[in-house]
This record gives sequence, C-alpha cells and structure tokens, in this order.
Amino acid sequence: MGQKPPSERPNILTASDIGLALLRPSEIFKAAVPRKIYEYMAVGLPVLTNVAGETTRIISESNFGIAIPEDNPHSLSQQIIKLQANPNRLNSMSVADTEYARNTTS
Repeated sequence: MGQKPPSERPNILTASDIGLALLRPSEIFKAAVPRKIYEYMAVGLPVLTNVAGETTRIISESNFGIAIPEDNPHSLSQQIIKLQANPNRLNSMSVADTEYARNTTS
C-alpha cells in the first residue's frame, strides 16, 4: 500500500482486524509510546506489539492488546494464529481499547 496521508489512515485502520506495532528495540520506547499506538486506539483497533516499556505497561493494564517479547517471531506468529481463531477476544480488546482511550482523554 505504501505510505498514505494521515487523512486516509482511519479508513484503512477501521478495515483492519488488528494493528501491528513492531519496532526495533530502542531506549526511547522505555518512556515514550509510538504514535501508531494512539492511531490504533483512536479507532478501537486491538494492538499486537513488541515495543517494551511504556507501551507494554499501557497494554497490560488496559487489555486492549498483546505485548510479545522483543525479537521473538515465533511468539508473534502464535499470537496472530490465536487471535484469528478467537474473534470474541478481538472484540473484547477493541472495547477495552475504546474505553481506555476515552478514560485517558477525559
């Protein structure tokens, strides 16, 4: 698909089942959350990420996604297979995502 302008992202994200936030390990993410996490939250998209630190803490507290260990492709593929087989879990993660976003912005 290539890079899309910000105005097109919500339509693309709402057509998705899950948002992947897979990044190389970096010290900056121990305290910062990648922008894409907030974009996923804005549309209620469950998150699957390998970003350690603050992102993992938020996801663990809110249950709107799954944090996998960094550099573990096997864990990534296993989680995708499990989520694909469990649409109810995806739905509950989406609800948790929306609730978390609503509660943190009010």
